[in-house]
Amino acid sequence: MKRVVLHGYHGRRNTGDDAFALLGAWGAREYWRLAEALVVAPPDELPVLPAWGGSVFPPVQRFPGHGRMVRYARLRGNFQVFSGLIMRWLPRSPRRARADFLAASLGLFRLGAIGATLGPFISGEAERYWVEELKHFRFLVLRDRRSYETALTFDLPYEPVFGADLALLLGKLGPIERPPGRSGLPLLGVSLSDLFLSLDPGERSRVDRRVSRSFETVVLLAKRMKLRVRILEFHGHPEDGDAAVSRRLWEKLAGITEVDYVPYNRDTLTTLGKVAECDAMFTVRLHAGIFSAISGVPFLQVEYGPKCVDFLDDIGVPARMRIGDFEVSPEEAARRLGAMLESPEEYRAPVPETVLARAERNFTAPRRWFVPEEEERAGGK
Repeated sequence: MKRVVLHGYHGRRNTGDDAFALLGAWGAREYWRLAEALVVAPPDELPVLPAWGGSVFPPVQRFPGHGRMVRYARLRGNFQVFSGLIMRWLPRSPRRARADFLAASLGLFRLGAIGATLGPFISGEAERYWVEELKHFRFLVLRDRRSYETALTFDLPYEPVFGADLALLLGKLGPIERPPGRSGLPLLGVSLSDLFLSLDPGERSRVDRRVSRSFETVVLLAKRMKLRVRILEFHGHPEDGDAAVSRRLWEKLAGITEVDYVPYNRDTLTTLGKVAECDAMFTVRLHAGIFSAISGVPFLQVEYGPKCVDFLDDIGVPARMRIGDFEVSPEEAARRLGAMLESPEEYRAPVPETVLARAERNFTAPRRWFVPEEEERAGGK
């Protein structure tokens, strides 16, 4: 086997998804010794990938169904690995997904998942769907304890693996360079989002409250202490990205403090470097929090959903560095952020080695499916 096809990449100019694609391609070479890692996404939607990474589709689709035909040809005899798969709802195209599962059950290719989230399900139908379809997989590595414990109830024909978020491994792709010392005013990074997690009637009011309190927190802090603000756009899609909410904050800060705007960048490591330059981070986006943690930047994460809570619990972030989903006032959130900016060394939340080791399980646990046993014993490539 020389190739893996990475599925589950939503693209849409989302830095978190970009990290899954980048790390999936990197791990395919580093741990699984594969020559090629292809992502199920059009070539023009991919982030920056290593030389052996690319799209599973041809550059030009010459007739209806051409792309799907090429994808199946490249899949035959290989693995399709879902990287960063979120299993909470039905796929956008259940019929197409079931066609993949049927092809896998017939032995045309094999399935696995790494860095996956399982539940909480939005409906009983969604849960029944995943209970059935996960039986076609050969391996399943989950990113948090909640997902892992859910998988244990599914009576799967293999043992699920308790892993961690793939993005925690970004530091292995090269050194994360932080400024040797502060020059000038402290720099506060900010990553906002007005994303909707569900169609629940109360979701709009929760999102509006979260955005309003985020604005109030940052503006209060900017009025209280001299600082610079860097707004980072982690989701750059023109329809549902972070640009609109980010620019609203920029307008509110006009005349109060210096603002640096960092638009979405296809190069995930460039974005990571921009986070590492900050003295502290205030974030709604989970992956801005993860990037902060692996960069040694103290951060205040808005816990808008279970995956945020799970991550902060996982790395042991203490209560004094947490605000829930704004379960404290903007005044208190601003006070905690100010303390981080004034004494960053006291508020760093380094990722424990045990959690980094669990993140590596995304690649080490399924390794036997890719590296022949005799080659593993010999230690060769």
